[in-house]
Amino acid sequence: LYGCGTNGNGQLGLGHTIGTITLSTIQEITYFSYQSIKIKQIVCGGSHTMFLAIDGKVYGVGNNNNGQLGLGSTAQQITPKMISDLTSKTIKQIACGEYHTIFLASDDKVYGCGLNSNGQLGLDHKTTPQKTPQEIEFFYDKGIKITQIACGRHHTMFLANDGKVYGCGKNDKGQLGLSDFNERDEPVRILYFDTFLYDNGITITQIVCGEYNTIFFASDGKVYGCGRNDYGQLGLGDTGSGESTIQEITNLADKNITQIACGKY
Repeated sequence: LYGCGTNGNGQLGLGHTIGTITLSTIQEITYFSYQSIKIKQIVCGGSHTMFLAIDGKVYGVGNNNNGQLGLGSTAQQITPKMISDLTSKTIKQIACGEYHTIFLASDDKVYGCGLNSNGQLGLDHKTTPQKTPQEIEFFYDKGIKITQIACGRHHTMFLANDGKVYGCGKNDKGQLGLSDFNERDEPVRILYFDTFLYDNGITITQIVCGEYNTIFFASDGKVYGCGRNDYGQLGLGDTGSGESTIQEITNLADKNITQIACGKY
């Protein structure tokens, strides 16, 4: 494993910090090679990094002021550390917001830790930061199996195995796609796709989040977006303060899109 860039919070996992200086040359993260740990997924938050090993164990490093590393404290980590609260579970996917982290386990349970001031952890309350992973009981209680998770700065999106989509957290730019600007502290299903897609046998297959926007990829190759659009990040041919109702990106209708991704804006 290798890393480069800003390391002021130790987020590169090199065992040191270098203040505001940026590492422009790629450096090996030797912790994992020394421990003979093989990593299969890497995810970055605002200034923290999470690593998923092939055995389902999770390691975190970097900024931890809101407990986003799930280690039971708010102490910064400059060397990767395993999340002991998840050792009895096999994690299969991780997603990071700026200050929160979401975990999807092999038993289909979903967990979250870190900042929750906007309900982005989906725990049905807004609380002080969660320093250890907490189960998002909404899905397991309702028998909903989640297959993909995605995080924006302060919102979280969930894709179920039947193609249905759920969201929670900050919604001031309409990034949850619920046709309003009210934040949610428990996952809410996005009904927009019921008529336009599901009734025609089409499902959502991938979700990605920018800082304040969300993009959806459907099984028929069409792409949809909602949320902040002042830089044209939704690709709708215009700019605006925010789209709370999901919009199809019609300029891509005749393109063979196979994957989507988002930057900050």
